[in-house]
Amino acid sequence: IMQAISLAESGRWDKSSRSRFAWPWTVTAHGKGRFYPSKSTAIAAVRQLRAEGVKNIDVGCLQVNLKYHPKAFDNLDNAFDPDINARYAANLFAKLRRANRSITRAVAHYHSTTRHYNRPYTKKVVKLWNKERRRFYAEERAKKLAAWQAKKERREAAKIAELSARR
Repeated sequence: IMQAISLAESGRWDKSSRSRFAWPWTVTAHGKGRFYPSKSTAIAAVRQLRAEGVKNIDVGCLQVNLKYHPKAFDNLDNAFDPDINARYAANLFAKLRRANRSITRAVAHYHSTTRHYNRPYTKKVVKLWNKERRRFYAEERAKKLAAWQAKKERREAAKIAELSARR
């Protein structure tokens, strides 16, 4: 679910791999997300927004809001560290899930408690989540099939070696 949320929050399309991935240096303010080429440029952008008096700023791969979560990170460097950003977001999501007793309501409230805003977001995340789960299970099936085939080939090779040794 966190993978799906990260794709909804900061997903970018990679033409070469033909897949979406979460971009760690994403900043959203005034309703517009921007993808920066590096951590330092993202930090500079947040500092500029703050200098302009902007307080409602989402940062990182999971777009943690600095206004509503002012103590989430010790500094902006940590805010844009993918591991730290994801850990905070995962803890926040876990709290929302416990409080709401529902994954979908937790997803909705991760984005906004206002239904008008959270309904389209929830639909987007659930769609991404289903796609990620299908991809994950397909990869798991492929791994199991490859392991089974390798085991079968080893058994066949052992039988051939045993027959050869008997001759």
